[in-house]
Amino acid sequence: MRNCVFRRNSAITSGGHIHNADSTQYLIRNCCFEAGSATFAAAAANYGTGTVGTYNSCHFAGNSAGTSGGAMSTAFTANTLVENSTIEANNARFGGGWFVQNPNSRLTVRCS
Repeated sequence: MRNCVFRRNSAITSGGHIHNADSTQYLIRNCCFEAGSATFAAAAANYGTGTVGTYNSCHFAGNSAGTSGGAMSTAFTANTLVENSTIEANNARFGGGWFVQNPNSRLTVRCS
């Protein structure tokens, strides 16, 4: 997916703008995720075994999670790479920018 704008979306539980789950492989490039809301992972949820992906040159701003992962949450053995991206003014009780839920999940951040 590329060159998309997600604005003012919400979810009751997780992934206000996007939810990548079990075995999803993705490349998201040059997208904006703004003013999303959810209990967990207000902008993007990356959850589950085999879920592997990259956010490249994306912008996460003004997203709000009630519990964790204002911009993004990675959990349940997901593997997420964020590169050349900006994260600003997101909020949550835990991890206003990013939240990695358990030790078997991996979040790598480069030049962001």
